[in-house]
Formats: sequence, structure tokens, C-alpha cells
Amino acid sequence: MMSKVSILEPTNLGEAMDFAKQISSSSMVPKQYQGNPTNTLIAMQWGYEIGLAPMQALQNIAVINGKPSIYGDALLALVRKDPRCMGIEETMEGENETMNAICVLKRKHIDGSLELIKREFNVLMAKRAGLWGKQGPWSQYPERMLQMRARGNCLRDAFPDVIKGIITVEEAKDYPAEKQSDMKTVQAVEDTPSPMITNNEVKHISQSLPIANKYILQLTNGTNKELDSADTWAVEYDKVLRTIFEYDQMDHAERRTKMKELENLNEEFIDDILPDYLRQTIKEQRIKFNKVLSVEGREQENATG
Repeated sequence: MMSKVSILEPTNLGEAMDFAKQISSSSMVPKQYQGNPTNTLIAMQWGYEIGLAPMQALQNIAVINGKPSIYGDALLALVRKDPRCMGIEETMEGENETMNAICVLKRKHIDGSLELIKREFNVLMAKRAGLWGKQGPWSQYPERMLQMRARGNCLRDAFPDVIKGIITVEEAKDYPAEKQSDMKTVQAVEDTPSPMITNNEVKHISQSLPIANKYILQLTNGTNKELDSADTWAVEYDKVLRTIFEYDQMDHAERRTKMKELENLNEEFIDDILPDYLRQTIKEQRIKFNKVLSVEGREQENATG
């Protein structure tokens, strides 16, 4: 029997970025990702975090107001496939103004004990939140929306380690978009050159700006490499990290130390300049490599001992 091979699962950051650009140019992905490789990459990364393959992520994750969210049915499926989930029951009590959605979940702990998590969301709660009667799904499908709120709260509280903070699409759509008007006003002022500053003064100011804005990658051999964007910086960092990880002329402990040194050298840039999705990706990559080297090191010691 032939094993199933997927060609749609990037193995490093560079491949992921190229994949996102190719996928976003297709008309077969959801419209919100068409022509938007950045959101495509964010969705794939979030999918990876919660156990979805790239194409599954694009079908089930939506970026709303700049934040990733997942459809309630997909979230339920993720939790159900976790072996610690011992059952989920959803019910609806009452009618019309007395409707109360209930979600009950059983989670098994490492000691074998069972924890019962119960969450409710009723009409009164919806009214307090300004949702009841709101134009759109809350007017068209109020019972379904109450169910999604109870479900989302229950699943997040019961399995935060599986969901990792992501909320449901149904809930995300209820939050107002962040206001952009003030930001645009500030940006317009910042972009307007001051007549009180001469060209020489502008040149002096630009030379004194923090070097981080020039996308400088600091290497462990004492040299620096200048890149043209945050994306290319992250790809190059990933290449250097991978080179250290695979360099078998150093022992496992030395490689772990060298990878940490690379991260420390670039810590200010990673924390202050890189977008969240790139920062999380490259930090988790080092941790992943570190774990592999630790296991290999112990196995080697056992074999020679």
C-alpha cells in the first residue's frame, strides 16, 4: 500500500512564504486570502499551532479585524479528536426571550480523573453585551448564535492548551473593528515634512535612527547581514538557524548553545521589529530544534555509555 504524501506542507519559513504567495494568487481559496499572502501565512501558521494542515486552515480560519479566528464547527472537531475529550453535550433550554444555550464537556486528566466543564449563554447575557436583536446573524439565527457563544466559552476554558487563545468566527464578528481614523491622522502628520528642518538636518536624523529598522541580522561569527524586509530577514535567520542545527562538527550541546546565542544577538530586533506571526514562528523553530538535539544527545550518551 502506497503511503500518502502531501506536497502542500512547507518544511521551513522560506517555503511557507513562497507557498502563501502561490496559494493567495489562486481563485480556489476563500476570497479573504486571494491576493493577500500575509493573511494566508498567518492562517497557515495558526492552523499549524492547533493541528490543521495548510489547506484545512485556509478553509476554517478567518482573519477578522486583523486577528485569526476559527469557525465554531471546526473548533468543536479539533477538541473532539483530542484523546482527553471524553464527550461534549450541547442543549438549548427555553424559547424566545428565555432561551439558554448550554455546553457541557468532560475532560480526562493525567491522573485519570474527569473534570466537568459547563458554560451557558442566554438571552439576558446577549442583551447585556448588546448582541440581542443586532442586525445580521443575531436577528436571523439567534438560537445558533447563542449556541456558538456557549460552545466557544466552554471549549476555550476546557482546552486552552489545544485552542491556544483563538476565538470563534461567530464571536469575532461581534467585536467592533478597531478605529483607524486617529491613526491615519497621526500618520498624515508624521508623513508631512516640517519646513523648519533642513535637508542636512534630515540626513543627520536618518543616520541616527536605530539600526534595527534597516533589517540587520547579527551572526554569531561577529558579522552582520543587511536585508531588505522583515520577511527576507526571517527567511535568512531561519537558514542560519537550520545550518547550526545540522552542523554535525559540533556536538549537540554546542549547537543548542550556538542557536540560543543567535537568538540573543537578535533579540531586540525579533521582539520589537518583527510582526507577531514571524516572531512566534522563528522562536518556536529554535525550541523545536533544541528538543531534537536534546533527544539525540541523550541517545548518543546511552549508546556510548
